[in-house]
Amino acid sequence: MFDIYNYTNQTDLFSVGIGFVGALIGGLLSYLGVYHVHKNQLKNESKNIAKAIELDLQTIKENKYFSTAYFFYTKNPTTVSDIISELEPHIPPYQLYNKETGLYLLYKHEINKLNYDLAKKVYEFYNKLFTAENHRLLLIQNQNFNLNILNTPEKNPISLIDFECLFKYPEMTDLIVECWGSIQNLIDELEKISK
Repeated sequence: MFDIYNYTNQTDLFSVGIGFVGALIGGLLSYLGVYHVHKNQLKNESKNIAKAIELDLQTIKENKYFSTAYFFYTKNPTTVSDIISELEPHIPPYQLYNKETGLYLLYKHEINKLNYDLAKKVYEFYNKLFTAENHRLLLIQNQNFNLNILNTPEKNPISLIDFECLFKYPEMTDLIVECWGSIQNLIDELEKISK
């Protein structure tokens, strides 16, 4: 004899099982689709960030004041004793980097989305550049600092600002040379990502 009650329960269980497996497969496919879209979005975001920083670095490299400062410092020694013997140190009269028009501040918090090593290099580059710019500003504000502080008679005490400027000048020149030396490598690495 055919039992209709057991037949219905078995069909219902089978239907529920099929429905559950279908929902599971649908959910998995939805997750994979969203994951793929998210992954592509992150990749495109990294490309955009890399391109923006690359353009900013290219602008810095083409800045005539930055390049002129670099070429000046590579031709002149920057040790403390050499600076003391110079009559007038060369202090770049114009900004090395303009924070208001540069892209760094816009993308400062986005740079960490690049790979770790590249992000670290970019942060270090801008840190050196901003430090050189801060030293340049200090030296410009105190343009007439006394380079002959070691030859100052005892009755004329050494000014703290003269002493500070004496050490900030070679540090500024070294930072400019380091920035110039690393800028092209950074541009090349960012260009690989932005393609």
